[in-house]
Amino acid sequence: MAYESSRGTCCYCTEPVRPIETAAFPVTGWEVERGGGGANQIVGRQRIGDGRIAHAVCAKRAVDMERRGIAPGQGTLA
Repeated sequence: MAYESSRGTCCYCTEPVRPIETAAFPVTGWEVERGGGGANQIVGRQRIGDGRIAHAVCAKRAVDMERRGIAPGQGTLA
């Protein structure tokens, strides 16, 4: 098995984020409203340079669960 480097440890699942996997990073900026619907624009987006990284799928899942009011570690039936 070939050695595969890691970009860091996922903030959510604590598994390594491999270079081949899509990563997510925390950012700051300004959200600009969009009148006609669709995704809002982030102006002046900058990565927060604190070294945090996550698998994109883990970050999306965490945001979805938070929006649904499910606490970290709380099981779901879905």
